[in-house]
Amino acid sequence: MVPSASAEDMVELSSKEPRLGISTAIVVAIAMTALASGLGAGITPAFASADPPVVKTRRALDFLGQAAFDWQNQFGCSGCHKQAMTIAALGTARSRGYDAAKPGIIQTLIDGLLTLNSGQQPDGCFTLNNGPDSTEATTFGGRGLEAYDRYFRPKKSNLLAAADCLLSRQASDGRLASDHTELPVAQGDFITTAHGIFTWNRSFELTGNTSYSNAANRAVSWLRGRVSVIQAAPDNFTTQDKAMLLAGLGGSGAGTSDSDVVSMRNLVASEQQADGSWKLRNSETGGNGHATGQVVFALRECGYTRSDSAVDRGTQWLFDHQQGDGSWAPDSWEGSPPSQIAPSMWGALALATYASPLNGLRVAPISGTAGGSATVSWNPVDGASSYDLIRGNVAALTELSDHVDLGPAACLAAATPSTSFQDGQNPSAGQSFFYLMRIRWDSTHDIYGRSSGGRDRIPSSGDCPP
Repeated sequence: MVPSASAEDMVELSSKEPRLGISTAIVVAIAMTALASGLGAGITPAFASADPPVVKTRRALDFLGQAAFDWQNQFGCSGCHKQAMTIAALGTARSRGYDAAKPGIIQTLIDGLLTLNSGQQPDGCFTLNNGPDSTEATTFGGRGLEAYDRYFRPKKSNLLAAADCLLSRQASDGRLASDHTELPVAQGDFITTAHGIFTWNRSFELTGNTSYSNAANRAVSWLRGRVSVIQAAPDNFTTQDKAMLLAGLGGSGAGTSDSDVVSMRNLVASEQQADGSWKLRNSETGGNGHATGQVVFALRECGYTRSDSAVDRGTQWLFDHQQGDGSWAPDSWEGSPPSQIAPSMWGALALATYASPLNGLRVAPISGTAGGSATVSWNPVDGASSYDLIRGNVAALTELSDHVDLGPAACLAAATPSTSFQDGQNPSAGQSFFYLMRIRWDSTHDIYGRSSGGRDRIPSSGDCPP
């Protein structure tokens, strides 16, 4: 057993603070509500259609991580988009304040991306099915490495090797020409070029080497040059083409005031279905999570929020059409029957771009009160009907193999509709309190979040009533 309070989870306040030992960092880290895919000890809640959006987002991320993990263990292969886009989704979620993936998921996926069959070669490129070096595979690999290096741990040498491979493959007009088609995931030059921009931009950030920024700029110029071509004949291009053009522009820093971004936003908005979804291409019969997730992600990458009607309707469609396990069905699909990953990876990534509302628990001393009372407050959560608040002793935190034991807890507020609580209790000399909040809705509730190692936090006693 090791203490669960890592440097990432907890920073002690000075003993001069009115409430000795109350840690803002641990309050924030622990307050993020549970991944609702499990309540520890094998208990899985039944979810209703009215689940809060944050719960649906976390369930999507859990599903995607486990699906990629299982696929890798089954096939023993570096699966091009499978590990890479899962890492991108989980990394984006981490940056937006969501709980960690389950133990071992991230490390297993990055190891598989790099070292299993078709993984990164000595020249930095990736292959397909152990064949020759592939631009398409390397752009996906580079995208996964960019996200891993940015959001998890440094992978500079692997990232730069992939970036260098792509430098040698960039066409004179700036694009990265696709050398593989596997509908709908691997198709066209827009997704390869956009992923190249993400890879080169991160490489430039790490090194200052202008060969990377110049390559990214040439790629952006190619994308901009295609806007008018797509506008002239939109049915000749897939939704992925249009979304990845937008994502590449957004990844380069272009925002909602950029004329090309506005033009492409208006085009994809005009193709949005009445139910809020997007189809893989205009000739398809209906929308799905792959296309809808791509467009929502691309618009979010350009800075659009839910105040934009296209983003709002697309986001709501993802929430409304998510299956009970967190996935999206491969409706109106193209190509071979997909893995569990492909139909859901873009939906999960799109939802992960929104900040977690469970990342804002605060403790503030009440001036002038005897004994140093404090107000514990948190943000209202969309879809939550009430909240539970508990208090515990930092010294009791212990990370076990399957969960974090919070030790004995005190339920301060059970099923309260309020978003604040005044606590007049002070820790004993040399002790520190932590506070955790969980949300309730309908007849169920979440748990109290996860440790940085991905283990659910569960009190040994004193929890608020179920």
